[in-house]
Amino acid sequence: MSTVNNKNSSEKIKKKNLTNKIKDVSEPEIIIEEGKKDNTTENRGEWNSTLQFILTCVGFAVGLGNIWRFPSVAYENGGAAFLIPYLICSITLGLPVLILEMALGQSLNSGPATAYGKIVPMMKGLGWGMICCSTFLSTFYAVVISWIFYYIVKLITGGFSDIVTCDNSWNTIFCFSIVEELKCKNESFPDINYIFFNDTCLEIPKNMTPSIFREITYEDNNLDPSRILSAAEEYFYRSMLQQESDFINNILKPNWKLFLCYTAVYIIVVLIVWKVFFIYGLTLDGSSIGIRYYLLEPDFSKLLSAKTWKAAATQLCFSLSVGIGGILSLSSYNDKHHNFYKDALIIVFADGFMSVFGGVTVFSILGFMAKQLGQEINEVVKSGTSLAFIAYPEAASLTTFSTIFSLLFFIMLFLLGVSTQVCIMSSLSTGLYDQFESLRKHKEKLSFLAAIVTYIAGFLMTFKSGKFLFEIFNQFSASFNLLGLIGLECITITYIYGIKNFQRDIREMLGKPTNWFMKIFGPSGHYFAFCLMIIVPILTLILSIYEIVATITNELVYGSGDYIIVIPPGLTILGWVIGIIPLLFVFGAALTDIIKRKISGKGVIGTLKPNSKHSSIHLYEPPFLVRKLEEFIEK
Repeated sequence: MSTVNNKNSSEKIKKKNLTNKIKDVSEPEIIIEEGKKDNTTENRGEWNSTLQFILTCVGFAVGLGNIWRFPSVAYENGGAAFLIPYLICSITLGLPVLILEMALGQSLNSGPATAYGKIVPMMKGLGWGMICCSTFLSTFYAVVISWIFYYIVKLITGGFSDIVTCDNSWNTIFCFSIVEELKCKNESFPDINYIFFNDTCLEIPKNMTPSIFREITYEDNNLDPSRILSAAEEYFYRSMLQQESDFINNILKPNWKLFLCYTAVYIIVVLIVWKVFFIYGLTLDGSSIGIRYYLLEPDFSKLLSAKTWKAAATQLCFSLSVGIGGILSLSSYNDKHHNFYKDALIIVFADGFMSVFGGVTVFSILGFMAKQLGQEINEVVKSGTSLAFIAYPEAASLTTFSTIFSLLFFIMLFLLGVSTQVCIMSSLSTGLYDQFESLRKHKEKLSFLAAIVTYIAGFLMTFKSGKFLFEIFNQFSASFNLLGLIGLECITITYIYGIKNFQRDIREMLGKPTNWFMKIFGPSGHYFAFCLMIIVPILTLILSIYEIVATITNELVYGSGDYIIVIPPGLTILGWVIGIIPLLFVFGAALTDIIKRKISGKGVIGTLKPNSKHSSIHLYEPPFLVRKLEEFIEK
């Protein structure tokens, strides 16, 4: 990692531990003896400063998940109703698991590939399951970044008008353009309104609203008004994606421009590993409709839907990047006594703020579009995944410096996406050289190899039927598998390793809580212990079962209207493979470890106890579950 400095002197480590450690007479200190080296710290390195760590974690967590994915998931799950389970999940799932992973990485100075094996050898596959999950995520994440890069190139080359007008070769008679209608009005008397239909400006009668007149015009021409699409949406599907509805006959037809953008994104990511819309949107006519839908008009019936809670939980995990090993990897480079609790609070607040902020911006623009089209908010855009690529260009088209505003927005999205992608690639590399220490001198080669693997896995998503594959990866990469990994993670730490052992490790790093508030809500307090032991395992189990049942019983359909995608059975099987593989790492590694111990004559119970590489092994006390299992085996 480029942001860490190697510590070469064990004497410096001892001095730092002695000066920073909070004294506790009831618990012995762990001090590196003179002349001995902490090989993990020496080889892995450490952050230069707290600020570097916080900014990197925020850059990892705050990304496309907030600006692109959060509004789209909220759009598909009832707007304001989605915010309630999202907030509840943030407090009961997101923050506790974030603290768990930061504490684990910092305590063990290990990435996910080796951290779980140190505390519970049988669960060493848990880390590799997380790395596998993050690899699948990075595959389709890179495709979204390539879409953004495509827009940046289009804007730089002066093609903004192609995105927001209806006079292009790919546009249909159902195209709706705010820009074209403003041109009609500007070329005539200012007090007369027009709609733009079939390359013609039609005057709106004084006793009619634009939306009603538009609907009548389409019906008079034997056209279905529900098929009306904004120019930006037609550009997204018909020009950039060149989306085809027949998967089999178009899967090998490349979309060369998008393919080149996808390749460029990976080149940029590898190189990096190596060495005003908010306020303007609120001023638009009809923006209040979108704000009410998003913040003030919750459909409380959605709260009774497991689908909404599942969407909130998976979006939160996706956004905070918990359960995929990235935060754990970054925390493993911290000083042993770094206050990660404050960092966790900052990350959760920044992530939540940016999610709500991005949602307000998008929904204010959707409200404006809904009023112009005479449609409900949930009918304006056909698919949530295209939301940001439609709403922002439409808003920018009404500004004086539309190209500049659009360009700045997509550059921001690009930087957010690349920062997250770089961290995911680094997490994969960290896992490999933590597991195989001989590879540490080949970090650059590992990063390049990781990029090549995910590049090959995702390049078909840039083809004309690529949206089918994209939706499969989007659906299954962070679904029941991610929730299952998080549930198993909490069970491993709290029941098998022992919540008291884990709390002791935290207190060794941060000291004992000094007041009642920290005793309850601190990182080693009762609240987080309750969440990790009870709430998170139960919540993830229920939502995982729901997701599995819903996926089995329901046809996988995405989008609507002319751009609907129905996933064929063969691709559904691919989705199940993507979903199950991370979990197979966990159970496969556990079974392998048990068999090896049986063959070698070692006690099976040893696979549930920390190994010799755990720095606090001499303080370990077997928890209730392990003691009872040991008693049962001895009988």
